Amino acid sequence: MESSSRSYLRNKVLNQALLSAFMTVTPVITFAESTLSPYEPKPVPTNSSFSVLEVRPGDTVDAAAGILSNHFGNDLTPDFASLVVRSLVGRELQYEYPQRLVSSWVTPFVRLGNEPYEDVNVSLATGVLEGRVLGIDRTIVSTGLGRPSAVSVFRQVEEVYGVPSLVHLDAYKSEMIYAYASGAFIADLKAADPTPSTADVGSSDYLSNDTPCKTAVGRSPIYQYRSPRGEDWIGGCDLIFRVVVESGGANTTIRFSLNDYALARLNRDETDRQINEGLEHPQPASEIKL
Repeated sequence: MESSSRSYLRNKVLNQALLSAFMTVTPVITFAESTLSPYEPKPVPTNSSFSVLEVRPGDTVDAAAGILSNHFGNDLTPDFASLVVRSLVGRELQYEYPQRLVSSWVTPFVRLGNEPYEDVNVSLATGVLEGRVLGIDRTIVSTGLGRPSAVSVFRQVEEVYGVPSLVHLDAYKSEMIYAYASGAFIADLKAADPTPSTADVGSSDYLSNDTPCKTAVGRSPIYQYRSPRGEDWIGGCDLIFRVVVESGGANTTIRFSLNDYALARLNRDETDRQINEGLEHPQPASEIKL
């Protein structure tokens, strides 16, 4: 039997597509999600051993929604994005798709409060990768006594994934990173920095931009159209799994971030190609009553 999360997501996509079709009065090419052709062959995630709440990059949106709904006891909400691209000769292309799954019950009021909570945000690909998962962000806020320390969190992560590419312990903000670039694991991000900082600090903030994956740290893998593209912040980075622990007086915040930038790069390049090709096609006349 179909889960409520799957049914909700499918109905939401259908309703948004119908709304877009009826509200469009300008002469445009309107892309339904199926219009972006799936890329072949099927892409392979960089490293399937990494996961957040058992969700991995490359998972289908239905699989991710089902796993997370079971964990939270609530259905996640799809967050839709509308892309409108115009060419220099006046042609226009519209494309709408669910770019995120979010835990909508965690409101700004909850985040500003003093109660513990858990939040998740799933970044999704366009129809080129059939809406698959590109990244997962999870936030846990703990309060009161018995809160986990950065050392205990990092020890648990290291027992599962081994020695990280970078680890930095601090009284307030501690950080652990596993990074893959150019098809290989980076054993030591600080040693890979061609122009190392003179400061004796292990945080990724002090890595130079020439360090593999540096410019990708903290960046969302979600697609954004740009023409021309300009500087490529993804570069040769393939994957970053990052854990940050922030210890304050009243609470401790733990952030897990897992992004497959190799999938994001493929999603970006192929979506760009198909959109640019779509803009070259002759556009049909509008159906406005004249």
